[in-house]
Amino acid sequence: MSRKPGIIGVFITVFAFIVLFHSYCGAWQGKVVQVLSGDLFEVSHEGRIDKIKLYGIESPRRGQPFGEHSKALASHLAMQRTVEVSPLFKGYDGIENALVRIEGSKDYLNVQLISHGFAWVKPNECSAHICAEWRGLENLARSNAIGLWADPVPVPPWEWQKEQRLQIYKHGQKQEKAAE
Repeated sequence: MSRKPGIIGVFITVFAFIVLFHSYCGAWQGKVVQVLSGDLFEVSHEGRIDKIKLYGIESPRRGQPFGEHSKALASHLAMQRTVEVSPLFKGYDGIENALVRIEGSKDYLNVQLISHGFAWVKPNECSAHICAEWRGLENLARSNAIGLWADPVPVPPWEWQKEQRLQIYKHGQKQEKAAE
């Protein structure tokens, strides 16, 4: 006589899967010791400090409108808190891109910054299944003019940075002409 698995059996199976998958992913815990920007942190663990970039999002840069607000929110949420870091890949700059969850929170820090209107979902990077949900949260923040979306024409950080570099280049060209 075969028995269907009871709720306890299903729970144990799901729990075992989560534990095994979690270990396989290489997730680890650490403490946020510095917030460098809204999406870049230094996390202490195992006697070292690693730079961690929040996967799939981009917060305004320092000097950019809402850059300090984004950093302040990230500091408020994460500074000196224990976090779970689920590394996904190393970026071209060698910085680990990860999902980060603050201990005791159900949402990733990535999501919290998007929901509060202090981060863009990166269109060319965020391709995981969760990104569609994140884009929905970004659109909700945008439609409600929350955070950086209160700006009538918010400029994504990658475009803002490109413009800053162009301004520096143009300024250098003016100085060269003046020196001639």
